[in-house]
Amino acid sequence: MIRFYQLIHDNEVIVPTQNEIIQSSIYCSLPLDVKDFVKLYCLRSIGTGTPLIRATLGILIATIAAKGNICSWPELLPTLISALDSGNEELIDGTLSTLQKVCEDIPEQLESESIQRPLLILIPKFIEFFKYPSTKVRSHAITCINQFILCRSSALLQHMKEFLEGLFSLADDKVNNNLAHFIFLLDIVVTSNA
Repeated sequence: MIRFYQLIHDNEVIVPTQNEIIQSSIYCSLPLDVKDFVKLYCLRSIGTGTPLIRATLGILIATIAAKGNICSWPELLPTLISALDSGNEELIDGTLSTLQKVCEDIPEQLESESIQRPLLILIPKFIEFFKYPSTKVRSHAITCINQFILCRSSALLQHMKEFLEGLFSLADDKVNNNLAHFIFLLDIVVTSNA
């Protein structure tokens, strides 16, 4: 159990897997103050360490949010949204990686009126990152938006002009993955509006 309290220590990764914590009910049986510590530590650490640490923390954060309902973690989305404006590439990468997992796991909760529809703020931010210098960050942003195209999210529809402009900015993207995403997304948009 000591490993659980030290997610990162002196650049050594001591990260329990999602199964160890969440699926085996260890996390669920922890006292509330320990759960709060884990949440706080994960959010504080999301921009540190290697990409593997950031990805693991993102999985952990998304899993906790999905298991406990995003409403039970009121600091989560404001902290992630704020981190997107940090200018710190590692923090932005870790945040978008986490948001990608949250968007995949609980997309309907991001449109919830009970938490003021955070997707209305997130969609324009994702679109801004279509032009980010890092291909990894651009890829995370595109994948975040992917979750909301087929369901015709009202938040995405409200920002359709900016979304299409962002998509066309990817037409010259040198990374084949991003170009493939562009063509795929454009096809979905055209087909669903026909």
